[in-house]
Amino acid sequence: MPKVQGSTAGPRGSYASRRLGLAEQYLRSPALEHVERLSKLLLGDTDRLGRVFAPGKAPRRRLEMQGNGGPAGWAYVSNGRSVAVTVDYAVDPGRYDIRLTTPDGTQETLGSMRVYDERGSWTGRSEQTIENGSTIALIDASGHEVCRGTVSV
Repeated sequence: MPKVQGSTAGPRGSYASRRLGLAEQYLRSPALEHVERLSKLLLGDTDRLGRVFAPGKAPRRRLEMQGNGGPAGWAYVSNGRSVAVTVDYAVDPGRYDIRLTTPDGTQETLGSMRVYDERGSWTGRSEQTIENGSTIALIDASGHEVCRGTVSV
């Protein structure tokens, strides 16, 4: 997990540090119900006016990631820009780029994630607004799409 920068930890630790610690606990469990908890934990966000949504309160969409003819994991989109991706099955070990494609064909590499033992996760933000018809995909080192999910209402 990346270090939390710019936070000041009090005697009980910073809020962000506690969230990341809890996320690490959930990621160690193979149970799919923890994916929902992970998205609620990580996707607290702000609106255009800077008001903070508590984790789990922001508008959120869940996308099933499909690959190799079956489910590969989930992606969550919150407030049109915050993204969490998790894979739990059918993805070979390695590093994958996370690519967003909007309905007008604009592509953005959101980041990359490493998969171990068919599991991996990533959280971050998009520069593009993620809307109905957008896709989020994992791309392998040779440029092939391994799995994808499509945003739908």
